[in-house]
Amino acid sequence: YPLRRQRQMCIRDRQNTIIQEIKDRSYEDDESILTKYKQYYYFYKIKKNENYPRYYIQKTKNSKSYCYFDPESLSKKYSQFKIGPIITSYDEKYILYSVDYTGDLKYTLFLKEIFSKKTKKIFDFQISNNYLFHPNNTSFYYVQYDTKIRKCKLYHYDLITHKNTFIFEEKEQDYSIYLSLSTDEKYIFLYSTRYENDHIYLVEDLEIKSLFHHSHIEYSIDHYKDKFYLLTNKDKKINFELYESDNLKSWRKIVKHSNTRYIQSFFLWYDSIFLSIRENGFPKLIRLSLQNYSSTNIDFLPAFSDYSFPDNLNPNNHKLKISYSTYSQPTIIYEYDLKTSKSKIIKHKKLKNHNPNKYNEGYFKIGKLIVNYLYHKDKVKLDGKHSYPCYLYGYGAYGVIDDPSFDKYTMSLVDRGYLYCIPHLRGTKFYGPQWYQDGKLLKKKNTFKDFQTTAEYLIKKKYTSPDKLVIEGGSAGGLLVGACLNMNPSLYNVAIMRVPYVDCLTTMLNPDIPLTSTEYSEWGNPTKYKTHYDYILSYSPYDNIDCKKKYPHIYIDTGLNDSQVQFFEPLKYFAKMNQNIHFKNQSRTILMDIKSDSGHSGSSKRYQSFIDESKVLSFILKYN
Repeated sequence: YPLRRQRQMCIRDRQNTIIQEIKDRSYEDDESILTKYKQYYYFYKIKKNENYPRYYIQKTKNSKSYCYFDPESLSKKYSQFKIGPIITSYDEKYILYSVDYTGDLKYTLFLKEIFSKKTKKIFDFQISNNYLFHPNNTSFYYVQYDTKIRKCKLYHYDLITHKNTFIFEEKEQDYSIYLSLSTDEKYIFLYSTRYENDHIYLVEDLEIKSLFHHSHIEYSIDHYKDKFYLLTNKDKKINFELYESDNLKSWRKIVKHSNTRYIQSFFLWYDSIFLSIRENGFPKLIRLSLQNYSSTNIDFLPAFSDYSFPDNLNPNNHKLKISYSTYSQPTIIYEYDLKTSKSKIIKHKKLKNHNPNKYNEGYFKIGKLIVNYLYHKDKVKLDGKHSYPCYLYGYGAYGVIDDPSFDKYTMSLVDRGYLYCIPHLRGTKFYGPQWYQDGKLLKKKNTFKDFQTTAEYLIKKKYTSPDKLVIEGGSAGGLLVGACLNMNPSLYNVAIMRVPYVDCLTTMLNPDIPLTSTEYSEWGNPTKYKTHYDYILSYSPYDNIDCKKKYPHIYIDTGLNDSQVQFFEPLKYFAKMNQNIHFKNQSRTILMDIKSDSGHSGSSKRYQSFIDESKVLSFILKYN
């Protein structure tokens, strides 16, 4: 008993140490940059020991601020309080906001007056987090879920008459819908989409008009300064082209297709289009003039970084905020002047006990596979003479690209001498849509092969060893980890599986489970095609557990209210894995954490997230 108590105290001390490290790498007191929308200025502020920001408005740049939305106070009696989008009316008199109280993605929708405390609950049944004001400011559009958490119905609600009008339903079970507002706020578009397929409608009062409705084509549309802009892969241009039009009928190509350059997205601002592209996998941001479409590279961004356009409210402002972070560099915000093409740093807060210059960032190239890495200069030397503990993270699905961004949690491992690696697997769009297509459906195993190839490379180069290698993945990344464990568990010492999608065949066979039907184009439809059934069965983590193989130490977490990967899926996996002889005789440890008050994204509370992550990091440090 005394020894057990001593061990518990050691674990608690380690967790407390890690929690403090996470706090030191967080902006516990933080404030956004004051930004003008139309008449008024807006910013938000979060305080130390509080979980949610407060939102403020000012009538002039130097006037006193007024708190118009206070989630911190509203959340006090709730264990979960996930805030949806905060949408401001065009006349700046109201906001629409939503709250998910359980983590199951079902939102309650509220209307609040900006300059008073008056708040009204509008709906609390099957509402999604997608809604927009009508241009009249006295009504709004919203998207409703079906019972399977599929966004499928569009409604209009009048705030004066309280009339709720049905407009559209997407009946195709593998499609879901969402609303989008044009940059100039003149048009509202409705997308009906599944992976690699888009239909677009124009919302006109209480009706919709079909604009694009073709199979196996993707579209993204916007409007600004009397022109429509369309990004599409029509005509088999897999890496996308950009068009403009005055009338939605005749389109002129302004950016042509390239076999080596993938156009991810575009952003309209002031007198320019900003293109986010991948050039042979490397991210770039390019500015195109709206006058003559001449191009300029935005060159203050690092070769690999995660960049965004935060808190830009009015596109008529010639100054644009661009932020970025890397593995070692916390967020820096630049102000880019479109009149002068000059940029300056307007926010660069330093963190306690963190110096970005103490770290090395770079990448390995294994054939075509790129692997980003981070390590502490004083604690790791990649000379092949010493092996180090290594943390290898993977996802590899839905085309999602994991560009380097600052992670306050993983740094607790890096600062203890870990090599941190993320491979850009097939199943992502790192090299473009073809790279994604090569890691989905009947090519899904390529994702697992790439991840295992990365592990083998790191071991072969003697950067790490099987007894020092930790792997982690969440959701579809949990499937990746589970599949790789079955392929060759001897490569890994610890596996972290977050809300893992591990019983994929059973899930894909049941269309009544939330999200199953919308996932057919990603994983396949085993109810319809035997080839899909057999292929998913061949890699399904649950179905391929071997009760005699020696698996690594395993940590699994899930949320009781998870509607995307429901808790019984990882629980079922945990129960079966416990029958493995090495977990039975306790030569290996398997642990499962079921959070009773959260869903797929974990806790909405900032400080609870710190605690939850400290548990995972403590598990890694105990067994690795």
